[in-house]
Amino acid sequence: MNFAPQISLSEKTYQPEKENNHQRGFYGYNIWRNDELIEGAWPESHYSDTLTETGEYAYYISAVYDQCESDTTGMVSISLFTDIKTPASKQNQINIYPNPASDQLFIAAEAQDAIIHHFTLTSVSGQPVLSLSPESRRIRLDVSLLPKGIYLAEIFSGEKREFRKIIIY
Repeated sequence: MNFAPQISLSEKTYQPEKENNHQRGFYGYNIWRNDELIEGAWPESHYSDTLTETGEYAYYISAVYDQCESDTTGMVSISLFTDIKTPASKQNQINIYPNPASDQLFIAAEAQDAIIHHFTLTSVSGQPVLSLSPESRRIRLDVSLLPKGIYLAEIFSGEKREFRKIIIY
């Protein structure tokens, strides 16, 4: 038994020329970044993008065939962080060492009158990992159980707020 599918589009009828025409030629992938097509019919199964600015990037991908295009994939979101620079006036206000760390991490307010009021550690995907309110000049953290990777530390000392990149290996 042969089946020739028919698809009705308003009053017109589409019927494939060949029976069992369920194989279509694959051309590649369309790749969108932030709703802008950046590659059309990309022939490879992987893609490396070159980003020059920090920010949030949303990617969508669809497969392109000779007669049609698939729906797009779900959104893949990427947050790109570059090194966070501390202004010269704030340098050495808060020291974090060793960085990178594998077992212990120390956070120290160097000024005699500086107190660390709040410390938050966040993964690069934005998930909070640790939050402390020590009201102290020094903090010692055991990071041996944290997954290896890059983290963002937010430190409140007095009325100052600093961000630092922390690497756990």
